[in-house]
Amino acid sequence: MSDYYENQDQNNNQLYNNGQNPFRDQLMNGGQSPYGEQSSYGSQSPYGGQPQAGGQNPYGGQNPYGDSYYDQMYGAQQAQMQSGLNLNGAVGQGAALGFEALNSVLGRSFLYMFIALLLTGITSVIVASSPALLTAIFASGRFSLLIIFGLEIGIVIACTAAMKSNNATLSAILFAAYSIINGLTFSVIFLAFQLSSIINVFFTTALVFGIMAFLGGVTKRDLTKLGNILLAGLIGIIIGSVINIFVGSSGADFIITILGVVIFMGFTAYDVNKIIKLSNSYTGLSTNVIALYGAMQLYLDFINLFLKLLRLFGKRK
Repeated sequence: MSDYYENQDQNNNQLYNNGQNPFRDQLMNGGQSPYGEQSSYGSQSPYGGQPQAGGQNPYGGQNPYGDSYYDQMYGAQQAQMQSGLNLNGAVGQGAALGFEALNSVLGRSFLYMFIALLLTGITSVIVASSPALLTAIFASGRFSLLIIFGLEIGIVIACTAAMKSNNATLSAILFAAYSIINGLTFSVIFLAFQLSSIINVFFTTALVFGIMAFLGGVTKRDLTKLGNILLAGLIGIIIGSVINIFVGSSGADFIITILGVVIFMGFTAYDVNKIIKLSNSYTGLSTNVIALYGAMQLYLDFINLFLKLLRLFGKRK
């Protein structure tokens, strides 16, 4: 187990050290939009002209969703969780838990994921429908977003540590808190995109997610080796997005978004397969902790896939 935690610590240090945090530069880039003056969705911002939310624009007349804050921040959280538990060190160590435990863990993972998405959705609708809440939460514009995103990253790291220490209660509390805080940032999509478009993309995401989850669950192949490839691809598209901040190419942004869809589809199948392997191996972790870990992985898969598809097919107001 010492090697198991050493590997994890090394992974975490690599992703979050002060000198090589691929998300720090993006968040601290001074508010510059990666899409330049001409967005891939058009040059007209839903926050330009007539302000939303009862006549008060909490973002200072700029559309924060037009930037790649969301994609890159949730990508950071995805990378953190993917390196949270070392699957390779767990498989094959000890006796299998059995078919009933397997079904229990996988079923709980999907249940916890559904609850987390529900918390995020309810929170975002409540905030988006209240001009007072929007103004209070985003009073400082992008600085408010930086604070929220920093808090999210901190919760992800703390949740990963709680899971490693086999603390199911703390893991569940942090996961619920993380889902609610995500709802704050997700509230802006209801202001930026048409409601019908959001609903259509949501169900499209659910369909694609369900198909990939099914394939990951029924395949007899070991998808463990895909983990490093997918993680490398994730870091690659994040770095590409950072570079595109300065290039401002809508074509590059489109390609990066397409690659992101493919990568998160792969992550969905991979994570379901990984949950099954964790369930069927001795890890020293309780069933609830494994289920929560799986739920957070699947939650991030769904969120990232939804954001990518929304950027491709979402209709702005």
